[in-house]
Amino acid sequence: MGLYVFLLVISSAVFHASWNLILRKATGNVIVIWLALFVGGFTILPIAIGRVYFMGWENTITHTGAVCLVASAVVHSIYFSLLARAYEFGEISVIYPVTRGAGITLTALFALFILNENITVVGATGICLILVGIFAIAAKGFWQNRNTETLKVALSVGVMIGACALIDKVGVSQVDPFFYISLLFILAGLILTPYILTKHRGNIRKTARAYPGYIMTVGQGSIGTYLMILFAFNMGSISYIVPLREFAVVVSVFFGVIFLKEEITIPKFIGITAISLGLLCLRMG
Repeated sequence: MGLYVFLLVISSAVFHASWNLILRKATGNVIVIWLALFVGGFTILPIAIGRVYFMGWENTITHTGAVCLVASAVVHSIYFSLLARAYEFGEISVIYPVTRGAGITLTALFALFILNENITVVGATGICLILVGIFAIAAKGFWQNRNTETLKVALSVGVMIGACALIDKVGVSQVDPFFYISLLFILAGLILTPYILTKHRGNIRKTARAYPGYIMTVGQGSIGTYLMILFAFNMGSISYIVPLREFAVVVSVFFGVIFLKEEITIPKFIGITAISLGLLCLRMG
């Protein structure tokens, strides 16, 4: 993996953990996510329109790309709603590792068997180390809390992560990244709208007034990190990029300890060490 792609993915990981911290501080408020999707999508919409104007419609999106865009928007709407539910009750240093761990496991399998990507022995070792580290961090928290419902939700988020990565790997090769991500966020927000208006209509104005900074941070932070990953997908192997991004797990643990006063345990320390070694293997692979 090239140094530029490596640094791009690592930077994305830090920003990704940051906006997840903000979402956790808002106790996973689904209205915050819903409004943030529109904030993120409309933030770069002028850039997307400009690229269509200068590149031409035929060079911006293909039929396959359009299908991927709609499919990804549907999956993302489910992903964000499940993520909000998980953060209502779970610690970021537990929820985040499980969701990402399940996600990279499925992504690596999808890449190997569906996209026919090759994985070296060193790369496979790195992926295994990251998985061991992630579940070492998360296992004690779930074991102590016996919170099987939260575990199910977190694992479901991981399934959505794997599906999104596979769809977006194909989609970004068929659609201009700025156009893709802008419409993806807006469409996902529109898909969530009937649910929000049905279940949370009375809290929309209250939430918008209470969390304006959170909404802006989650919206712009999520779309910024997603753009970075889409560009990385165009330059590298998905089976390496997605696990490498899990450096965010280490960052999320530190964020949880520093900002949310979550407990640092021996399993979490072992997990961080395993993930760090896994990142080194991916860089070498």
